[in-house]
Amino acid sequence: MTYEFHLLPPDGYADNIGVGFNITPNSSSSAQNFTLYPAQTLELFLFDGETTAEFLNLTQISVSSDLISYDFNTSNGTYYLNPIIPGNYTLQFDSAGYNTIYRYITIGEDEYNSMDVYMTQGGNLVTFTVIDNLGNNVDGAIIGVRYFVNGTEVFVGQRQTDLSGSAQMVLNGNLTYTITANKDGFDTFSGTLTPFQSSYIINLESDNLNRFTSVFNDISYRTNLNSPSNESWAFATFDVVSASGSLRSFSMSTTYNSITYSQSTLSDPNGGTLSFNITNLNVTAQPTVTIYYSLRQVGGDLISWNETYLLQGTFDGNNLISVDITGFPTGFKAVLAAIIIVLMVIFGLGISGRMVGGSVAGLLGVGVTVAINLLTLIPGLLTIGVLIILLLTDMRTGENR
Repeated sequence: MTYEFHLLPPDGYADNIGVGFNITPNSSSSAQNFTLYPAQTLELFLFDGETTAEFLNLTQISVSSDLISYDFNTSNGTYYLNPIIPGNYTLQFDSAGYNTIYRYITIGEDEYNSMDVYMTQGGNLVTFTVIDNLGNNVDGAIIGVRYFVNGTEVFVGQRQTDLSGSAQMVLNGNLTYTITANKDGFDTFSGTLTPFQSSYIINLESDNLNRFTSVFNDISYRTNLNSPSNESWAFATFDVVSASGSLRSFSMSTTYNSITYSQSTLSDPNGGTLSFNITNLNVTAQPTVTIYYSLRQVGGDLISWNETYLLQGTFDGNNLISVDITGFPTGFKAVLAAIIIVLMVIFGLGISGRMVGGSVAGLLGVGVTVAINLLTLIPGLLTIGVLIILLLTDMRTGENR
């Protein structure tokens, strides 16, 4: 049996490090020592980014938050800051002949924190611009940069994007870096980069959302309903993108508990985001909600469809239980129907090894696509005719073998 031990530290000592361990008693079990760390402490360790040796040059350090700033110097490779009040801090390190290094840290109540900092030299100024899927600038994203020296990971530093979505760092064009970018509400970006350009664009995609679906060559959309299980509200979003500005209008609406919610726009040809908050949910009386969407391309037909969601479900789109796309363009539905039928034919061929099996599976595919209104009657009959001809031809060929 394994036991978990946790020491309740005395006042003035951290409760986030050195106070817990697991042990499985046996004949060789021995005494367990605890190491206590002082609370409200930040300990800094400085290293040379090229050699990874201890950095002993005079370094000016600033640790600042919205409430307080700590400024000090060190030339022995370490600094011990105690006490430091809880909060979110930006750290800046400056040493003659070396690049300015920035890092970020959150200090919690009754915590001990430590940080390894690597001082680097040389390189060129590189600008990173972070955007979302709609092309909007993402401010407040944290960009982190690191590389490896003889198996040791060197964390070059971090920068936070400004209102333009941009942040700058000095990087060496002869090194390969791992770049990360993250912000609450977005998937984390990670990639490798040898910076031979002066600027790069990083795309962050909103997390927990459905991916974009293309309805025209130039227009894509994404829908989502956030309906947490313990809340009495549901938040619906509709993102539309047109790179060439060919959108004439788009809208979303629903009625729940006799209340109508609606959003639309006629003034955003490049797209944007519509949303509304459905309140006072009563899932016992009405457990689902159907949201109606539409969009129109300049000089094109109106596209409309609806999606039904299970309320108080999940956040990532898995609460979508049905989609009605009868309002989609005929060409779009025909292409989708053709894909389904072809896949069914290929499946039948793979199972039977003959066109008889492929034709039978294709006929089933026609039935499915007609049933869900992807294929209209006349194209459906024509497709059935072709498949029957192929089936009879294969059967006759088989008889003559």
